[in-house]
Amino acid sequence: MDNNPSQLELLPNETFMEIFQYFDIKELFQIFDNLNFRFNTLIRSLNNLMFKLYANDDIQTYNFISYINILTIYCPMYVNFIYFKNIRHLNLIQLTDDFLEQLNILNLPYLEDLSIKKLYHGSAYILYEKIFSNTFPRLKSCFISHNSAIETNVEFTYLPVLCNLQIGIINLRTYETILSVCPNLYFFKFRLKSSETSVNVKPHLNLKRMIIKSEDYPQSKNDYCIDICLSLVPNLERLSIHQDFFQGNISYYLKHDWYASIIARYLSSLCQFNHHLSVWYFTGLDRQIINIVDEMKRNFRNAHNKKYRSKFNFNLTY
Repeated sequence: MDNNPSQLELLPNETFMEIFQYFDIKELFQIFDNLNFRFNTLIRSLNNLMFKLYANDDIQTYNFISYINILTIYCPMYVNFIYFKNIRHLNLIQLTDDFLEQLNILNLPYLEDLSIKKLYHGSAYILYEKIFSNTFPRLKSCFISHNSAIETNVEFTYLPVLCNLQIGIINLRTYETILSVCPNLYFFKFRLKSSETSVNVKPHLNLKRMIIKSEDYPQSKNDYCIDICLSLVPNLERLSIHQDFFQGNISYYLKHDWYASIIARYLSSLCQFNHHLSVWYFTGLDRQIINIVDEMKRNFRNAHNKKYRSKFNFNLTY
């Protein structure tokens, strides 16, 4: 019988793995690194080591940099990504020129998830060009600020791994091109710019979830764009449409079927449809606008009721 059953090192590896989850990577290496071969091996075998980088951090003084898997950078600062050899998830609160420059010489070969919250307009082209040229060959998920726009001259490469894409402003041609080069795309979120240009690609059979945000432009053109978008994703299961417009266009929706006919035509597998409508209204909340909103809600329910789960959200902004 073991006379020291309470000794820490007698715990199984599985228990240590559970314990390690309560420490960030800096604490983990400070406490357990270089105690013995077993602990060195265990902490280096973890594949979800997270680190949050702030302006006052001197990364060259840390002995765990090359083992970080999930990196969040909270401020604009110079970061030499050559130190981060095993990054799989990268979160940038603000894109920096430094990161864009490094994209030309460093490809982060293990990167699976890229998230950028704030993106300057001038840097959008370079970033999108790198993403869609397969600079990150293992990239599965990509989130880019919704205010950025993809220019029409961006070169697109076949991206068989990408399955989650949330980006900024695109037109119909770019939408269709993305569907054609991302065959395994599962979730797609974007802001749609009015466009009547089409490249007539084949339907995308793997896309299951989509969120479309549209701007305030003539509603007939908006309906045309939505029709094209939905015609190419026949296996879609969850759809959300977000629209913003000014009060002058509100009467259009009293005779609108809320895309029910388009959905019936193309989306036989749809399980959930959400419509988010935001109206900029400048003359005050009077009885007339309240009655119009109530009528729109009734029309929405009648158009979609019992066909699939549906929800109408209305927001009035002054």
